[in-house]
Amino acid sequence: MDDEIIDWKALFGALLHDVQGAKGLAEGEIEACRGLTDALAGFAFAEIAPHEQRLNEIRDALADAEGGGSSEDRVERYRVVQAQAQALAHQVREDIDAATLLQPRIMTVTAGAETYKKRLTLIQDAVAKAAQRGPVDALGVQCRTFTTRNGLTSVAQTLGLAEAGLQAVSGPIDIAVGQGVDDIVAQAEAMVNNLGNIRDNAVQEPMAKAALTADIQVVTQQLAAARLIVNPTDRALAAWQVVENCAPAMSDAINRNNDIPLAKGRIENKCAALRAHARAIPHLKTAAKPFETYAEAVQQLVSSAATWADFDRETKRADVALDAMIATAQSVRPTAEAIGKTMRSFDNIMAPVAASSLTGLYFNALANEKSALEARIDQRLATAAASEVVGMVAAHGTALKKLLDRALTEKAKVIDGPDRSKELAALGKEAFSIIATIADVTVKAALENRHKDIAEEWNSVVTNPDEMVKKTKLLESLVLARNLLTDATRESLKQRPDDTVFATLKQEATRLGGKAPDAVVDTKYRAAIEVQFGVNLRVEENIDTRMIPKLYLLLSSVPASHMKNKSLKTIDYGREPPSAVNYYRSSEKLISFNAMPENNNNEAYKPDQGNSVSVSYYSATTLHEVGHSVDDALGYMDKNMAKDDHGGWKGDETLDSVAEAFGKAGFYGRHTPHGATEADLKKLLKAALEGTIPDKPATDTAALGSLRNRWRAITGDATVSACLKARTDKSPWYGGKSRAAELTASTRVYHESYAGQWSSYLFAARATTGISEYQWRAAGEWFAEVYALYYLDKLDKTQGIGKIIADLPDPEARP
Repeated sequence: MDDEIIDWKALFGALLHDVQGAKGLAEGEIEACRGLTDALAGFAFAEIAPHEQRLNEIRDALADAEGGGSSEDRVERYRVVQAQAQALAHQVREDIDAATLLQPRIMTVTAGAETYKKRLTLIQDAVAKAAQRGPVDALGVQCRTFTTRNGLTSVAQTLGLAEAGLQAVSGPIDIAVGQGVDDIVAQAEAMVNNLGNIRDNAVQEPMAKAALTADIQVVTQQLAAARLIVNPTDRALAAWQVVENCAPAMSDAINRNNDIPLAKGRIENKCAALRAHARAIPHLKTAAKPFETYAEAVQQLVSSAATWADFDRETKRADVALDAMIATAQSVRPTAEAIGKTMRSFDNIMAPVAASSLTGLYFNALANEKSALEARIDQRLATAAASEVVGMVAAHGTALKKLLDRALTEKAKVIDGPDRSKELAALGKEAFSIIATIADVTVKAALENRHKDIAEEWNSVVTNPDEMVKKTKLLESLVLARNLLTDATRESLKQRPDDTVFATLKQEATRLGGKAPDAVVDTKYRAAIEVQFGVNLRVEENIDTRMIPKLYLLLSSVPASHMKNKSLKTIDYGREPPSAVNYYRSSEKLISFNAMPENNNNEAYKPDQGNSVSVSYYSATTLHEVGHSVDDALGYMDKNMAKDDHGGWKGDETLDSVAEAFGKAGFYGRHTPHGATEADLKKLLKAALEGTIPDKPATDTAALGSLRNRWRAITGDATVSACLKARTDKSPWYGGKSRAAELTASTRVYHESYAGQWSSYLFAARATTGISEYQWRAAGEWFAEVYALYYLDKLDKTQGIGKIIADLPDPEARP
């Protein structure tokens, strides 16, 4: 009998997975149809709620069936629960069939929509078959294995793995749906514009022109209303109505105006092409984002290792993690291949998929990340070898530093004297004796530490006049560079800026590609930054800098008034751990570069629409932080943030105002008819915004008691999920347009910009002013990102957001 019980548990586990899969397919089908046509307009997500509630009841019944009693009693209870689950699965499938019956309504748009309907059906069948044939079968075996070994808890865990696998391919589908919605709205706009062109340029008959003008007024109003709809699905439905209304208006105008028979054919062909284009579902542009993000996180973990022992350990962990990601991709491979095959059927309308299938995209991305990680490991090993070389000279470094510092200090004082040329001439002779002394100390230290190659190099200096001259010139350059830092020289340049010197420095830094070949050049550009811009540059002593000339070039690329503004006094470079990130601190008038130093990799600025812009991380970060200081000095965003063309920001949102905004955007309306009070619903949203979901109230009179009877449905509402994602620790500004849409209430996007600081901005502003994802963290970040791209010559400086930076006034100078 125990074996029979185990078998029933296994069967029920597989059945429960099937019910969840059917429910997921129903939701996916409904979302896809609603996102692109009005075919399933009457079958909203609200109608899924009863199935979800029933599924929860079956889960509860299953938990009860696990109770006491004889083996026979438990078998009977399992059979009852199985029958309930089978009935629910049947009902869900019936709802899918009912939804499919609505698809012929697409035919009202045009006869050509029949092709789209067939493609949509192909997607539905492919996903359903793949779900049955692929991960579900494989996980069914795991269900039975886990059931025998660990009981029903492991079954639930396995079902969770299955859901996670299927969800891994849902993101790309959401992207495709969102792009399809934008395409439909764009085609609706094009058709309305086309109507205007027909009226103005083609229709001559007065009555036909008057009738067409009336039609244009109607569809223009409809289109304006559609643009204001935040929900993508509803916006697509409204836009489709505009498309439907434009087609007969065009035909009517043509029929009324018999003087343009030739135009009639051209217009009808244009309409047909527009409708065909609007029906096309865009291909998935990327399916590997979750894997890329995870791999980047693993690499960051590896790069933060403090010791080589840490590095070895983290490298092994990284390999295990990447292998786990590959296993996850394999678990959804059949589903991904089926969807990829179906999406490729649209190649005759849209651009081809970059890889052979979704699976190809997954595995290509994984292979690239694996290669990148291996390259990083090789680089770290190479760095280890370089560090070993550095360790060789470290033995005599202390003696050298003391001797050299003393020599430099003395020579700097002499060279800054009144008889400069004479002292410079004498320096060469004196340098010979200094170099000889340094060589002697170095040779002794090197031999003591068995570094014969270093000893031989410096022995050759003592015996070779040519080498002695080279070392002497190096010492002269170092003395001159150090001399730039003397107080006397600084004051002299402040009183009479030597533009020729700065121009020469800029030319040299450009020729070097922004990289210092040695400590001499590095020191010279540190001095130049302090002298030219009047800031205090503080560089961590233990950091091996090479990028200071590039920093100098970047700071030279902005107006001089920006670098000498009253809100910028100090620049720190590598003085804190990389975890401290890069930041601008107004209270200290300080820019601090920590995660950035010596990182010259490229990063992509990704707008919601259009192409990404690739820029140097070092360059963009430098100018971004300078932009913060300029914004602070001008008080620019404080004065302009609320303007639509500046993002429409509100920086004074509170926990209470954000909860109220989400509540009024449909959440209250969905649940108050069932007995929930607005006060309790708002308390729940505020708790979610603080990162927690309270325990279910024990009684109707307890706190949040009015929510008790529908607790699961309310806490599972999409608005509650959005509130949990809006917190700053979830980085809600990343995720592009789709994440912003989740966090939208009415027309505004709400989130926590920094700990305890809540903001909102206009969702529509993303389309007109967006250039990157991080731009949407806060009003100040919006300005700093635009500022950085402007001075990297990536924006049009004569119009749009580029002109905002071009028209900035000079900030007040520091005292």
